[in-house]
Order: sequence, then C-alpha cells, then structure tokens
Amino acid sequence: MLPIDDNPNIDAGVMSVAISPDARFVTAGSLNTVVRICDVATCMLLDHLRRHSDSIYSVAFTPDGPGVRLA
Repeated sequence: MLPIDDNPNIDAGVMSVAISPDARFVTAGSLNTVVRICDVATCMLLDHLRRHSDSIYSVAFTPDGPGVRLA
C-alpha cells in the first residue's frame, strides 16, 4: 500500500498512476493538485509536487530518465 496523502481526512482522488521505466518509483496525480512520488521497494513517500493550480489527470515518466511529465 502506498500513501496518497499526509492527512487521512482528505480524499486525494487519485486520477493517474505511473511506474518509472526501471520500476523503482511510482507516481500518482490527484484531484487535489498534488503529485506524489514513492519508492516501490520501501513504499516510502519521497516527494510531493505541490506547484499545480489544477487537478492532475495524467502522469508519466520520461522513457530515458527519472523525469515526470504531467497533464
């Protein structure tokens, strides 16, 4: 199980999930405008990307590296 929010009382409404090409990371984009990046092996939340002003409907890793594309 991967954490989707710091506050269990807030429904993150995950809309998209992507796994990195090397299968080390998973990212989730949500209706609450936050993208979360987690380590697959440890299920630890590594980062929150909170710079978006609208819901995240699509996430993808770049095929040649660790970059994340959002839409």
